[in-house]
Amino acid sequence: MQVKGKRILSVMTYYTLIVLALAMAVGFIFALAFRTFPTWAKIVYFAWAGVVIGTIIFDIICTSSNKMKFISGIMVYVLSVTAIVMAVIIYMMYTTRTGLPMDLSFVFTLTTALSLATTLFMIAEYVVGEALIEHNTSAQALKSRGIKQ
Repeated sequence: MQVKGKRILSVMTYYTLIVLALAMAVGFIFALAFRTFPTWAKIVYFAWAGVVIGTIIFDIICTSSNKMKFISGIMVYVLSVTAIVMAVIIYMMYTTRTGLPMDLSFVFTLTTALSLATTLFMIAEYVVGEALIEHNTSAQALKSRGIKQ
């Protein structure tokens, strides 16, 4: 496949993943807003989802300018670890000998699944953005050498 074709597919995939990650983050906020869950956890998860949305926007800027992608990657990593740590903390705080209480079981599963799904979309979006930068760099290098794409 030529570089131009790879670039087109990367752009399509990149923006699809952005839409999916944003939809998951916003859906996560709405799903958590109408559930009974500890207030401190709601606040942490709302802040986490807000930072996720900000990170996605920052990643778009980094990818389009081909700069500071490392910072975006660090942000994605920290948010990923935070999602996992929050799931573990909530599980450890509210578990009993028989597991999670019935009133928290569904909400715990919902928050864990949505936060980890959002994280996976964010990681995939970051990786495709990296590939997009490489395709752009390859295309520019070929163009500077006078080679047709």
